[in-house]
Amino acid sequence: MAEGLLAGVAAAACLAVAGFAPGIVNRLLALPVRVFPGAAPPSHYAALLQITALAWAVLLPIAVLVYASVPRRVGRFHRGVATGLTPSVATLLVALVVTGTALVPRQRTGDEPAYLIMAQSLVRDGDLQAPEAGKEFHPSTQARPGVVVSKHPPGLAFLIAFPRELAGEIGLRAALAAAAVGLVALLIRLLVPWLGTEGASLTGLLLGISFPIAPYASLVFPDLPAALCVALLTAHLSGVYETPVAPALAMAFLPWLNPRMLPPAVLFLAWAWLDRKAGRRSRAGLTVALVGSLAIMAWVHLRWFGSPSPFAARWGEGHLFSLSDLLPGLLGVLVDQQYGLLVWAPVFVLLPVGLAVLWRRSRGTAVGLLLLAGATCMPGILHNWTAGWSPAARYLVPALPFLAIPVGLGLTEGLHARGWRYRFTQLVVVAQLAIGLLSVMIPGKLFGTLESAPRNYYFDLAGRLLHFDPSVLVPTLLHGPPWRSQLHAGLLVLLWMAISWLWVRRAPETV
Repeated sequence: MAEGLLAGVAAAACLAVAGFAPGIVNRLLALPVRVFPGAAPPSHYAALLQITALAWAVLLPIAVLVYASVPRRVGRFHRGVATGLTPSVATLLVALVVTGTALVPRQRTGDEPAYLIMAQSLVRDGDLQAPEAGKEFHPSTQARPGVVVSKHPPGLAFLIAFPRELAGEIGLRAALAAAAVGLVALLIRLLVPWLGTEGASLTGLLLGISFPIAPYASLVFPDLPAALCVALLTAHLSGVYETPVAPALAMAFLPWLNPRMLPPAVLFLAWAWLDRKAGRRSRAGLTVALVGSLAIMAWVHLRWFGSPSPFAARWGEGHLFSLSDLLPGLLGVLVDQQYGLLVWAPVFVLLPVGLAVLWRRSRGTAVGLLLLAGATCMPGILHNWTAGWSPAARYLVPALPFLAIPVGLGLTEGLHARGWRYRFTQLVVVAQLAIGLLSVMIPGKLFGTLESAPRNYYFDLAGRLLHFDPSVLVPTLLHGPPWRSQLHAGLLVLLWMAISWLWVRRAPETV
């Protein structure tokens, strides 16, 4: 009853914001610090606030009903009482949040315009060349004379082209939302053997309505579709998804989403051939899918770039992979104030605890997940760990199916624990929900400030309001002396490991 009343109040407040948008914008512009990063006239920001507030009037009531139910379900789970969550209910709740998120207006930026131009060219001209598009297309410098193709692979364009052609922006967002909901459904199936039905449903719900799944669900990037393909393959080879056709298609599609997905694809194929439980049909299907896909890619790349390499579109961009990026990249994707996963998704601080639990149950599984996660993340980290002008932790999103198991084990371990471990887990869940809600309400701020080396928008705003440098608390590895920021990030990681060691130094109560 109270949640329904709060949802109604939230909707009314959003409608009031829409009605008074011009006055609100004028007050914000009168503040001593700049809230809006651009230099557009006030009418522009007022119109944007109006349409955004109308979207919030739908999203916030959904969020109140779904997000507010999570702490209550957490308490019931801690007491060993039924939470009322099943895989179907959890997936439905995620679908509601993702649908509400899709309504929020956003400006396509970063690599998104390039993928949209490719999709438009595919439908309009039947090819992927767009010489009229200009720099937004991100044309490859390695293309042969007369060939104007993007340096980005075309897999995502094939995925979104026809939904966008059939229903415009609505079709585009519906296709991306469907991929997000499908990913959550698969993650829950992967988690059930390790966490039980209720633990898997609770973990899937928390990950699905917060960072990274819900914010990425409306972004035109290949990472969330790649995570869906990875989840399909993991579920298939784990024995929880027996139909071989969809995993074979996922295997074929992975390199076309991004060539950095080739190493995990090769490891998946090795898994299929080394695992005695994998059937002949599965091995043959995955082998034919990957080899055939790479053969077609080699032919296409020969025509476009004069080289059969999957990386031919980027050969001329300096280094493809650099070991010098290893340390700052690993630290950055974890704790950098703009690109760090732990900053945007605090639930992942439970990852080491979950790995310890998994190690006690199955060392082989723990090693295998770490190898697969490393093969998925490291090519991007060693190429450009920030992923350029991109939302946070982008290179870790495709590895989510591997990370979800230890994260889920750490979460359920904390919720079954007593004392400070349970209180700590409660705080982590609340922080995950709060940051997740902020991410879906204001999706543009996931990209940070407008600088060439962007900072976290919220840290930057707080620093200007309170007159202090937020990098004193959370480092930015793109600014300042490299050794100092890396030392700062390293100390935070060591603190994280120390807390995790204190947690697991005695045998966990639930293992």
